[in-house]
Amino acid sequence: MASALEQLEQQIGVLQNPVPGITQEMRQAASDFCNNFIDENRGQWREFFQLFAGTKNEQTQYWLLLALTDIVKKYWGELSKEDKEVFISTSYDLLKTYNELILSKRHFQVRYSVLYVQLVKVAYPEMWPTAFTSLLELANTSESFIPTIVQTLEFFNDDIVDESKKSEADPHFKAVATNVKDSMKPADVPAIINFCKIILENP
Repeated sequence: MASALEQLEQQIGVLQNPVPGITQEMRQAASDFCNNFIDENRGQWREFFQLFAGTKNEQTQYWLLLALTDIVKKYWGELSKEDKEVFISTSYDLLKTYNELILSKRHFQVRYSVLYVQLVKVAYPEMWPTAFTSLLELANTSESFIPTIVQTLEFFNDDIVDESKKSEADPHFKAVATNVKDSMKPADVPAIINFCKIILENP
């Protein structure tokens, strides 16, 4: 897969860093290549994480967050229970391991938040009961995590809480959102409220 990964990085560069001489047709071809790469290599998702760790190319790292989110959205049901557990823990570890990259750049914060919330949709509370407590606990490790925590909670509110209230929301999505919200009530909602209270009292 090594040569394919090299070609992938080249196509990501065409897609995300347009320079003179790159035509719209070339960008579309790069987009098609990247999308097909996800579909064709979704079973090798571990290598997506490995590439994130191994490359210094931020464009590639950003695209990999997009790709991992896409795998969760489209192919989560194909993963075994063990694979799901590894996917969740590895995704969480990304924030702890690459916090300097994610925390210092707004677009990385947003993209990581989208991945995190997508995992909440499919794994909380059955497979990932600590999704919220683990996120909030990072604030005790370092205040630098707070902007990403806030961003994730904001996206969670926009994507799950607010969207599920809309009349045109998909019935399956509403059921997922209801399950998530009901499961949060005993402990996670009070913890989130307490976190927000602390943030407001210590601007």
